[in-house]
Amino acid sequence: MKVHVTAIAATLMASTAMANESFQNPIEDYGYLWQFGLSEDHELDSDSCIPTSWANALVYIQNTYEAELNGLQIIPPDYEGWTQTALTLRSEEYMNTNNDLNSNNGTTGYYQATGFEKYLSHVNAASPTTLLQGLISTLGTQTVPPEGAQFPAWLLEGNPTFGQLQRWLESGAAVVININYLPDTHNGHAVVLTGLEWNDTNQDGIIQLGEATLSVVDPLDPSEGYGSDGTQAIGPTKKTFMNVFKQPETADDWAGLLVVRYDQYKGGFPFVDGVYETTFGVITGSGALLVTNGPLGACCVSTGCDNLIETQCDLIGGSWTLSGSCDDCAPPCPADNDNDGIVGIEDLLILIDSWGFCP
Repeated sequence: MKVHVTAIAATLMASTAMANESFQNPIEDYGYLWQFGLSEDHELDSDSCIPTSWANALVYIQNTYEAELNGLQIIPPDYEGWTQTALTLRSEEYMNTNNDLNSNNGTTGYYQATGFEKYLSHVNAASPTTLLQGLISTLGTQTVPPEGAQFPAWLLEGNPTFGQLQRWLESGAAVVININYLPDTHNGHAVVLTGLEWNDTNQDGIIQLGEATLSVVDPLDPSEGYGSDGTQAIGPTKKTFMNVFKQPETADDWAGLLVVRYDQYKGGFPFVDGVYETTFGVITGSGALLVTNGPLGACCVSTGCDNLIETQCDLIGGSWTLSGSCDDCAPPCPADNDNDGIVGIEDLLILIDSWGFCP
């Protein structure tokens, strides 16, 4: 009998990063589309960070998985094509950015998820070609779907963690994170995550200010250069560094969330070098897109079994058999949180890190 355990797929979202960790994807694999340069109507472009970031993330997918996609073009290979993709994502038919139906300017969490899902179907890159995963916090008003609507099943309610972001990167996924500004968490931003680093200098297992960074492509300032009139990013892609730390468990609404601090471009359009301002925010959402390719097989882990491709099974430490049967797997061991076949101290640490109310 097949035991379908959602924790197998969710392992990519729930794992805990250990101290002194580092992972970086090649920055040149990402797009350098500038959200201010999407069209002639620049009054709207400042609110288009989400479609711009997903377009820059799709460039990474196209570059990284060219062989696996086997000729399938998720996004065109040039800047003009990237621009058109962002405009398509931004349109009412997809992410509904800046539409009057939105409660705020920009892109709501609901339309980000459903619009991007619809775009993947439009370019014939929906499941099983790609796999979508995501978490969205209840913080802020943009997490509320329209009346009578609901979020897709792959988008779960919960707060992104450092470990989850790391696991997504290590899996080869394109990752976009949503940031709500502090102290007014009703306004936010989105960037593409390209890498992260944590050096737990005092070995206390807590991500503190000054110990960890996120490497991102910020669509407000994504390029090392701009055209002579300052209106078009000309590349190559620029890496922006964010300080990240975990807010202590306090009475604040954003307690326990990951907080970021970095110098954000504030110059507007056209681009003006040197106009930056220190910005604070909390990570209230994250989404990951992973290309899946290859035959399915039985993936046995201590928590159960599911049908996955071999590379997905390897990422979660499972034992994979081509066209195998889940009936051949050993009985599940739910206490083995790190899937190493042993219930030990690492499993206890993962449990402690996840202590509290379930989302």
